Parts: sequence; C-alpha cells; structure tokens
Amino acid sequence: MENSKSLFTGNIRQFGMLFALVALTVFFQVKTDGLVLTSANMLNLLNGNAYILVLAIGMALVIIAGHIDLSVGSVAALTGVMTAIALRDWGFSPLQGVMLCLVMGAAIGAWQGFWVAYVGIPAFVVTLGGMMLFRGANQLIGQSNTIPVPADIQFLGAGYLPSIGPDTGFNNLTLMLGAAAILWLVASTLISRRAAIRFGGSSAAPGLDMLRIAGLSAVILFATYLFASGRPGTSFPFPGLILLCLTLSYSFITKRTVFGRHIYAVGGALHAAELSGVNSKRIVFLVMVNMSVLASLAGLMFIGRATASGPFDGMNWELDAISAVFIGGAAVSGGVGTVIGSVVGGLVMAVLNNGLQLMGVGADLTQVVKGLVLLLAVAFDVYNKTQGKPSLLGLIFRSHGASGGAGARKPAFARPAVVAITVAVIAGLGIAGAGLFGSGKDFTDNAAVSLAKGDFVGVAMPQKTSENWVLAEKEFKKALTDAGLRYDVQFANSGVAEQQNQILTMVAKGAKYIVIGAIDGAQIGSQVKEAKEAGAKVIAYDRMIKNSADVDYYVAYDNFQIGVLQGQALLEGLKKLKGTPPWTVELIAGSPDDSNSLIFFKGAMSVLKPLIDDGSLIIKSGQTKFSQASTQGWKAENAQRRMDTILAGTYRNGNLDGVLAPNDTMARAAITSVRAAGKDLPVVTGLDSEVESVKSIMRGEQYATIKNDSKNLVRATVSMVDALSRGESPEITDTTNYNNGVKIVPALLLKPQVVTLDNVHEAFKDDPVLKDVVK
Repeated sequence: MENSKSLFTGNIRQFGMLFALVALTVFFQVKTDGLVLTSANMLNLLNGNAYILVLAIGMALVIIAGHIDLSVGSVAALTGVMTAIALRDWGFSPLQGVMLCLVMGAAIGAWQGFWVAYVGIPAFVVTLGGMMLFRGANQLIGQSNTIPVPADIQFLGAGYLPSIGPDTGFNNLTLMLGAAAILWLVASTLISRRAAIRFGGSSAAPGLDMLRIAGLSAVILFATYLFASGRPGTSFPFPGLILLCLTLSYSFITKRTVFGRHIYAVGGALHAAELSGVNSKRIVFLVMVNMSVLASLAGLMFIGRATASGPFDGMNWELDAISAVFIGGAAVSGGVGTVIGSVVGGLVMAVLNNGLQLMGVGADLTQVVKGLVLLLAVAFDVYNKTQGKPSLLGLIFRSHGASGGAGARKPAFARPAVVAITVAVIAGLGIAGAGLFGSGKDFTDNAAVSLAKGDFVGVAMPQKTSENWVLAEKEFKKALTDAGLRYDVQFANSGVAEQQNQILTMVAKGAKYIVIGAIDGAQIGSQVKEAKEAGAKVIAYDRMIKNSADVDYYVAYDNFQIGVLQGQALLEGLKKLKGTPPWTVELIAGSPDDSNSLIFFKGAMSVLKPLIDDGSLIIKSGQTKFSQASTQGWKAENAQRRMDTILAGTYRNGNLDGVLAPNDTMARAAITSVRAAGKDLPVVTGLDSEVESVKSIMRGEQYATIKNDSKNLVRATVSMVDALSRGESPEITDTTNYNNGVKIVPALLLKPQVVTLDNVHEAFKDDPVLKDVVK
C-alpha cells in the first residue's frame, strides 16, 4: 500500500477526488454509449464550466482563510454589465474594457475586505449585503436589459487556439500545449525526486515514477487528441487556457510562497498565526480583494461566452463555487484545502451535470443528485473533524494506512463511510438513469442513447415559472412520441448558463433539430452558432432568439395581437363592470429579459394609450413605461410586492378599477394584493389559461385570460420538425415582420383567443385538462 501511495508522490489525498472524477467519467461513458469522451462534449464541458472553476480558485483561498463570499455572482454580474456598457457607449477598446472590469473587481474586493478585515464584520454578513447591493446595481445600471459585447470579448469566453503551421489534420497549438504538459510532468517528477534524494527524504521506486508518468501522459495525450481533432475552427478553448494558467499560478502561490502559507495559518489557527507575527488583517483583506478580481474575470468570461451581459448573470454562481471547494476537500472550519482539489471538485460537479444531461435526466433530479453529493461531502468533513483529520479526502484514505499523528483515532467507520457515499451517489445515478423522475424517462424509454443522427430532437425550455411551461413539457413529450421522434426535453431552472450547457449537450448527442424556449434570447448566440455548425436546425419557440443569424424558424402565437386582445378585454370589462369613464388602471408587464414582454406591452398600449391621453384611463401611480411596469423573472411575488406598494401609497382613499396583467400568474398576484388591501376587485386580464385562473374566471374574480393553447403551439412546432425531417418545407405564415436584429426569421404564428365568463365553457369544452373545470 505504501508503494501505491508513492505512485502518487506520497500524497494520495490529492488524488482522491481525481479518482472519483475518473470513476464518474467512466460510468457516464458507459451509460451514454460513448458520448462523454468526444471532442464536442469535452469542448462543451470546459467552455461551460471554466468561469465557475475560476471562481472556485478564489473561493478556495477565502474558505481556507476561514471565511465565505456570497457576493461573487453579483460581483461578476455588475462588473460584466459595466464592461458591456463601457464598450458599447463610452468608446472603450476591448483592452480598456478588460482593465476596467478587473479594476472594478479589485475596488469591490477592497470595499468588502475593509469591512471584514479591519472592521471585523463577519464575511458572511458583509458579502450577503454585497450580494444584494451588487445585484441591484447590476439591474439598475443595466436597466434589466441585455447588452451585447464585441467579438474580442466573446473570444475570452468562447474562443479557441488558432490554427498555425502545416496542415496536420489537428490543431498544432493544441498539440504543442499537450507536449508541453507532458514535458512539465516529466521535469517536475525528476526535480522532485532529485530534491528528495538530496535532502534525505523518501522517494518512490524508479519504476513507480515511470508508471506514474506513463499513466498521466496517456491521459494528457488522449485529452490533447480530443481537443485537437474537433470540428473545423475548434481546438483547446481559450477559457480553458485561462483556467490552466490560474490553476498553476495559484497552486504555486499557496504551496510555495509566504503569503500562501499565511493563508493556511490564518484559517487554521488565527491566534497562533498572529502570535507568530502574521498580519492576519492584511491576509484577509488581500484574499477578499483577490476573490472579487477573479469574480470579475469570471463575469468577463461568461459575457464573452453568452455574447452579451444580462440581468440574470451570476445567479447562484457562489453556490457552485462553494460546492466545488468543499467537494474538493476543504474544511468547513478553514485551514484545509487546495486549489487543485477545488478545481477537481468543480470538475466532479461539472461531469455530474454533463453526464446526467447526456442521459436525458431533468434539471430537477440533477439538482437532487448534486445536493446529495455536496451534503455527504460536508457531512463527512464535519464528522472527520471530530476524528482529528478535517478533510473528506483524508477520511477516504485513513483506513488505508494514512497516519493521523500520535494518538489519532482510526475509526472502523471510515471504510463503511466511503461505501455509503459511493452507494448513495451511484444509487442516485441509477435512479436518474432509470428515468424515474424528470425528463429522463422519455429519453430512455423512447430511444437508446446510440441513436441515428437526424432522429433526435432536443427541446431546451426556460425555468418552470408558470403552469404554461409545465404543460408545454408534457405536450412536447407526447407529441414527439406520437410523431415517432426521439427526444430530450430539458428545463434550465438554474438560469442562462444551464440552458447554454443543455443546448451544447444536445449538440453533442447529435441532435438534428433543437427547439429553444430561451430564458434570454440574446445570450445564447454562441450555442446556437455551434448547433448550426454541427448541422442542426434551430427553432425559436415562443421567444425569439435575438442577434443570431443561425436561427432557422420561429414558432409562436402572434404576441402583438395578444397584447391588443388584453387591452381590448380590459376596456370591455371596465365598460361592463365599472360604469362610465374615467377609470383608474395600473399596468403590469412581463420580465424585461423576455423579448415577448415588450411586444405584449406594446400591443396592449396600442389600445390603451389613446384613452390614457384623453383622460378616460388614469394611471394614478404614473408608471406607464415598460421599464416601470416590468416584472423581473415573471415572478408573482415581484408583481404582488409592487402592487402592494402602489395600493398602499396611491390608492389609500380610492378603488382601483382595472389591472393589465401580462399572464395568469401575475393576474392572480394582483387579485391577492387588492384583496389584502381591502379593496373591491378590479377588472384583471391574463394570459395562458391556467387552471387556477380559469377557476377564478368561473368565480367572477379574474375577468379574462387569453387562450394560447400550449398544445396547439407544441403541435405546430412538432409538425414543423416532422416536415423538416421528411425533407419538406414547413408551414410559414410570416416572412417579413420578425427581425431578430440580424435577420428576418421565418415565422409560424398562431392566433390567440380572449376567454371570459361569457365564453369559457365553449372555449375549453374540448380541452383535456380544462373541460372538467368548466362543466
């Protein structure tokens, strides 16, 4: 066993998570019939997670120092939007934009570091405040809009090493990088061996060193082959190069410099470190500054990959970074952890995500498995601390002869603990593979993963923010099954970054048709381009994909007409229920990052504005602009909070006659708010024909909804895919009006219908879900 430890330079703890990473990779490679270790998927894996791994490097130092930083996602979002604005509006060059981004990160880090290090406020509290402060600043400065960035910035997040030299059939720079990595491995091994012999230390047998070099070199060669042999125009990703340089640099800093050792000293035993002459305040301050600089770099890489800055950038990134550090072996109490371990921990989570997506597992179950892995990692870290060795990796190998020092306990629990972790994770993966939850069942039951290219359809949906999207998921699965097409339907509940990865995973699976209901249609241009280059047809579903020449078709209801109908329904209800004008009305709009929201609003205002101008409609709050009425994320709680404020401040002495609500979820939120204020119910419009809103219409509460039946929209989309798969031209109703900023996208538009109490029975008598509701 000692020789096997020597195979890994005497510190087998460093390789525990690496073994787990290899095991997961092999598991998913088998489970997906070879889709993991392909060039396209490796590019997706590295490009889609590099910015999180950059955050993990900085977070490792923060946690080792005994602190936490909850603000990194918001810092990334704020510096990203400021950089995008500077490049677009202030005439900054790309280099100046990069410098601005990093300097802003340093300034934010200095601000937070001052409060933590010199004032003594816990980092949890300071960075929790920073998370809210910088998130609000991001949306205030960016006005919750998507702001594009130029090609030079896009290269930072989605670029590849260029092709140089003779045509070898591979990317020559990637080959050179692989060769340099092998040379570095050989040189570092020989130098370490020589140093050990010189100072009288123990070293591995020469044969074991050779075996180690041979094994790791084989891994490097295989990775080099994958990255160098991808489709034309690809190679080792530039974000991966940034990550590699940072990993090596910070590993050296933490291991070989006084500053690095002081970080461990401060986190491990603060008072002892101070008695030894360590300036703990300076160390903590610099660690916080460094974290924010790396967060700004991660934000820059992300907006480059997304081709734009958006209002949802950075959401939950801090959780991913913290998870990576703890899974990589850091201790909750500080003083333990490594940069390389954190990067490997992040890769473990990335491979989990990627493998489950390749298996067609839904985002819901993926979160369950990831949460289980993190919980077990931290739980056993806490347990292990009571045993005198505060590290999960130390626990894994304690029963294999690792010394815990004099008097250290070696509990018989260690080996069963490892077994328990392994069984729990593999059980979770087994459940996922069986597709007992989420969308995995349909993919697994209807098609093996080794399907013929051209037969597979990918459907990338946004978050499950309304009943409408949940129904769409069910309809897609049923309609695609009925059409005899193989598919994977995924929701991106974690935001834009998850949807980007899901699209590229579908590309890696060989999807010939990809249907995208975008979270933010301006932040998936790079992924749509890669899908197009891989030969896929891209269909924008319900929401337009903006600023991309690679969108083939758009399928939606006529969104401007939906707004018109909402405005007309509001006026009809006011005349019917509220007597003669003038009427008091308030406006609610959809999320500003959804291109449909503004179209709905413009359609409604084309009907309402003339009456606002002549005084027939009175908006007492004065909030008549889309930017004032919009509701971030389409969230009901945001709409209700705004209505509560308006009612308390503007309608203390009068009633509200009507509310223009953009969908049924927010219509019900407005009704709840009015009731809580003790006011008479206003005339309220909606959209989507949700079950609870149809019931509300039946009770005489909500006045109207718009029937834009998800079933019809899904069937129209599947019919388009079916026609394309048979080499036929799909049905198109508009070839002139839907400009996404780069091209006119051929559109298939369906007609919506207003539903009130007067026609609710007729409208839904044949609806499989609502027919029983309206009886």
